[in-house]
Amino acid sequence: MSNLRYNQLAFALTAVGAAAFFALCEKGVLPTGYLGGQPQVQYVLDVVCAALCMGGTWGALRLMRFARPAADLKARGEAAYGRWAAVRTAVVGLCVFVELFVYYATLQSQTAHYALMISIIAALFCVPTQRECDTLTHKDDEPCD
Repeated sequence: MSNLRYNQLAFALTAVGAAAFFALCEKGVLPTGYLGGQPQVQYVLDVVCAALCMGGTWGALRLMRFARPAADLKARGEAAYGRWAAVRTAVVGLCVFVELFVYYATLQSQTAHYALMISIIAALFCVPTQRECDTLTHKDDEPCD
């Protein structure tokens, strides 16, 4: 199995894990609303969610264009893409899981709710694909005959 397939599987398992957490909280299997009441705690959790939403999703979406990953992709090709796609999946997965946890732990955080929606939408643009791998490793730069 190639690095790309492992990354696609990891991305799918991350999405399934988030969906399972969502379903278990909605059905009442996992407890919800246990971090409510204290405004200071709510404020800190809202700031964490906003920072993850703005920084984490932006970083995940732009990761392949930063200097180090771009140079690594140019030098090592598909092996480097596998590594950086795994990092990107981990970053966007962390954002989604933390925001999902905060949303269900407080049940009063609109910030966590909106940040979660933004992170889920951003995650859709982070799915590892062969086309992206070819584009980023410059396999499609060869002239057509």
